[in-house]
Amino acid sequence: MSEGQTLWQIMLNKKEVKPEYFNPIKARVDSLVKVDKIDFRNTQFTIESIREYTRKISGDIYIFSDYYLKGGDSPTKVRVMYDGTVLLIKQFDEIPFDDGFLATVNDDNGQFEIRDDDVNTVEMFKRLQELRGPWDVDVTKMLDKNGDGKLTKDEISKYKLDYWDYWRQAHNEVNEPYTEYLFVEMEKPTGMFTLWRGTEIDPQAVTLF
Repeated sequence: MSEGQTLWQIMLNKKEVKPEYFNPIKARVDSLVKVDKIDFRNTQFTIESIREYTRKISGDIYIFSDYYLKGGDSPTKVRVMYDGTVLLIKQFDEIPFDDGFLATVNDDNGQFEIRDDDVNTVEMFKRLQELRGPWDVDVTKMLDKNGDGKLTKDEISKYKLDYWDYWRQAHNEVNEPYTEYLFVEMEKPTGMFTLWRGTEIDPQAVTLF
């Protein structure tokens, strides 16, 4: 295996050339990815698809990209924000459209509870920046269907989704605080909800080959 580069090295050395799509780590579908984090060190990931998210805030456009990884025990993705922040996120639930659930994420209290009755715990998340309502996002999905290492027009698709972002202050096994994020995505027009949880990760802990 050739020596890879961490995301930090890639972003540090990037040239100021505007690409057609936001791909700050210059990854390709089927690239090998290693994550230097305890729960992921023994997993060999490859990039299944790249998805560019575009949203407008007060007339300005903000873009981030998700790198969907295959190879783990559940769907996982690396999210690279427009400011260089990197998140490692895992899917933990998927829910068909439900009016009651939609009302929950749109509730004016801006909170989302995850209950585990087996161990009698409640995890309380709050909306980021005290926002209410969803973000309306345009998504461009890039999937190398035939595995030739190139993207053609029929391998690029677009769709819309709404998402709600939350956070909570948590503590690890040695009682050190950290921020955990929760993202609820609703794909249009199917209405399928996908829930993701994750944390910020050091770009030097993710290596791309």
